[in-house]
Amino acid sequence: MSTDADGDRSREYIAGVDGTKNGWILTKAKNWPCTEIPDVFFANNFEELIALTQDCDAIALDMPLGLPSRDEIRTCDREARSLLESLSPSPRGAASRLFLTPPREALYGHGGKAREFQKLHRQYRGKGAGLPVWGIVPKMTEADAALCTDPTLQDRFFEFHPELAFAHLAGKTLASKHNAAGVLSRFTLLHPFLPRLLDISLDSSFHSATIDDILDALVGLSTAAHFRRVRHDASPQDRRLPASTVPLDVKGLRMEIWF
Repeated sequence: MSTDADGDRSREYIAGVDGTKNGWILTKAKNWPCTEIPDVFFANNFEELIALTQDCDAIALDMPLGLPSRDEIRTCDREARSLLESLSPSPRGAASRLFLTPPREALYGHGGKAREFQKLHRQYRGKGAGLPVWGIVPKMTEADAALCTDPTLQDRFFEFHPELAFAHLAGKTLASKHNAAGVLSRFTLLHPFLPRLLDISLDSSFHSATIDDILDALVGLSTAAHFRRVRHDASPQDRRLPASTVPLDVKGLRMEIWF
């Protein structure tokens, strides 16, 4: 357990976070496995998310942190795609579960227009971004702006990928989270670690959340627990891509993916 800079607040929780249409889904627990009902919150923006995680020692965030420049492709994105394929019973299409992080220049130069974003993306990458990418551009820039403003947030906030986290627990890539088989397999996988999973209740603030948003945030707890062990106990960094030297972006943010 650690304390913040003022030493007046214990940071005894771990957290998993997933972005949703109108905000962020936050799950919190003291340990993994967690015998208690995990706390689940809805944060309207990143500022609220930071406030809600003041008591968290490790926060796994399903969002790119550390942005490439121009035609650069992040090493962690390449390695994550390769790992998804190697863990999948049906490698064809497995890599598409992780999109290549757009260049910083496209994320900040579009003026709020999808067409301009795609134009910039083609300028730097030679092709447009997948359609789902535009939908989370505001979340990427929101997280990036927060970490650039306060780089010490990197001590606790780190990027993870839910598909890889689930694959690590299962030993293979699961069926798509967008169909019933994939949802049930994720519930089945999480239940031994979160025996009170079905006791979680959500209020009306979660109206924009989907079941896969909640499941992705919950599996982030497993990665956050590992991140905390690595940092405090010098455990092997065998669930980080790249496993050795981590590149920094032009703002000094780490370009890495944990799982």
